[in-house]
Amino acid sequence: MALAALYLVIRRLRFCRSHVQIDQVPLYLGDRVRLTVLPTPTLAVLPEMRATLRCVQARVLGGEGMNAKRTVSGFEIWEQTVVADARGLASGQPLDLEYALPQESRYDTTLLTESVPRYWELELTSDVAGVDYLATFLIPIYARASPMG
Repeated sequence: MALAALYLVIRRLRFCRSHVQIDQVPLYLGDRVRLTVLPTPTLAVLPEMRATLRCVQARVLGGEGMNAKRTVSGFEIWEQTVVADARGLASGQPLDLEYALPQESRYDTTLLTESVPRYWELELTSDVAGVDYLATFLIPIYARASPMG
């Protein structure tokens, strides 16, 4: 446990805070989404970046009854990964990412306030010598309101 915490601290010190810009808000299912990773000096060491946009649905696991142990775990229900050349970040160039969101209503909308939430996240990773790069961002994606009939 202490080693995991130390690893996270070292990662944070090495890469500092990352920033992602969303080109259009709100984002809706069925749209094309453009996200931009903004350059920082600490990202200059990254040769490439894996950028995964995913929809995560939380589920309650465990038994029933007053004394049953229950946990809430997230399960990926949709994902799309883009592998991008990140060497431009070293010269101050932003890294543009584009995704085609699914149309299906089963992915539905971001629901962070529910007891069993559903959310969309962007995970950025890169394997480098020593401590690997990892950053995760919540992305607000919603279903379009259906017309009243």
